[in-house]
Amino acid sequence: TATNNADTEDPNSEQLPERTPQQEAEIQTAVQQNNLNETAQGLLRGLTYRTAMRILQDLESKGSTVRNPSAYCSTAARKARQREDKRRGKKTDEGGTGQSA
Repeated sequence: TATNNADTEDPNSEQLPERTPQQEAEIQTAVQQNNLNETAQGLLRGLTYRTAMRILQDLESKGSTVRNPSAYCSTAARKARQREDKRRGKKTDEGGTGQSA
């Protein structure tokens, strides 16, 4: 049985982490509840389920103290991606810190 219908590969896009439909639905629900913009959604989609949910749960725990949930999630997702890339041995930026001066 073919469970993966995304057999067409786009050479310009990075491989997205595989998720079950239930996991995808959980993330989508949290994204909608927090009214996240497309940028934040795209960055979260590029992370593992576990990492994306951790960011969304952190956002939820901070409640109304976060003024811009999309910016919060975007920043957290970029930092998480850099950590994941470092673990895999990829160089993400020249300084390795992910911070600008």
